[in-house]
Amino acid sequence: MKPTPTLLALLLLVAACADPKEEQVKKLSGEVIALHDEVMPKTEELMTLKTQIQERMGKDSTASPLGRRLVAALDSADNAMSDWMAGFDPDAFKKPADEAIKYFENEKAEIEAVKKQTDESIAAAKAFVSSYSQK
Repeated sequence: MKPTPTLLALLLLVAACADPKEEQVKKLSGEVIALHDEVMPKTEELMTLKTQIQERMGKDSTASPLGRRLVAALDSADNAMSDWMAGFDPDAFKKPADEAIKYFENEKAEIEAVKKQTDESIAAAKAFVSSYSQK
């Protein structure tokens, strides 16, 4: 059987009309994974900065109160990432589209909060390390 132009047009139309909810699931899940991939490498930097702060606290007792708060903030950011990853459901794609959309919207908000916490703790720790490197 030779495909007719009408049949080809119908097939193209069906292929082009993918389920918009499924497309939204793909988009949201991609955004969540991209955020994870952006934050994950920063966990090593958290630990490096923690070590640097602890070294400076040993050299300068006046740095201890602020240094302890910064170490706690770095630990909290690291724990937030670990908690987020532990709670992430890799099978969320298998949920019905409406549930998957809600799930990935929530996960996106959570990983954005982890990113903000990580970035802020890194910036504060770098400023601390820099200020004590100049002394």
